[in-house]
Amino acid sequence: MKTKLKILRQASVESEPEWKTYKLQVEPEERLLDALLKIRRNVEPELAFRSNCKSGQCGADAMNINGQPRLACRTLFKDLANPKQVTIRPLDGYRVLKDLVVDLKEVEQLGGEIIEKSVDKLTSPKRTNSEIREAASCNLCGACVPACPVTWNNNLFPGPAALLKSYRLLGILSHEDKNRQLENINRNWGLWGCETDYNCLEVCPREINVTELISRLKREISSGEERCSKVE
Repeated sequence: MKTKLKILRQASVESEPEWKTYKLQVEPEERLLDALLKIRRNVEPELAFRSNCKSGQCGADAMNINGQPRLACRTLFKDLANPKQVTIRPLDGYRVLKDLVVDLKEVEQLGGEIIEKSVDKLTSPKRTNSEIREAASCNLCGACVPACPVTWNNNLFPGPAALLKSYRLLGILSHEDKNRQLENINRNWGLWGCETDYNCLEVCPREINVTELISRLKREISSGEERCSKVE
């Protein structure tokens, strides 16, 4: 099957992006990642994109495919609405470092300061092992952030990945650090900014029920299980 991949290229942070089209032969069962590897191997060695495990576990190859955040290694040509013409660009909402590689530092550092300060002061988990395991399986690929419509209009909203990490942390943090974390998220533009649109659930490569865990955190705070006054 002949296909065209229209890729938004950007040489560096300072460069202007430009569209480039690549024509190649693929099989319907091939992954989009395989096509990108073909281009880099045979046509454009400088094409930049992340790829680690190549099996959908690490989330490194998250990118915008035909207008939707997806993993290239889990996207088959036969599953696309129009496999003969595919548009690929970097994830929305992030600074582009080069081509399809975006700066994920903000996602990777979510809650990082609290984790470092609390690692020696962990208490017995309040949540069940299965609850913590589901939240902890997040690989911080960043796909849920541009998929969330709240982030499109509210740059103060921390995003689904941050709230999911908070859910996990609040089950293990010491009392002092737990209160500080609650103060960070218990705001109208924080936890309560989530509108329960389920977009994050649809694009999550780990199939984590992000919306349900965020809703559960809201219920815990509302019921008084987690003590903290909401900040406007």
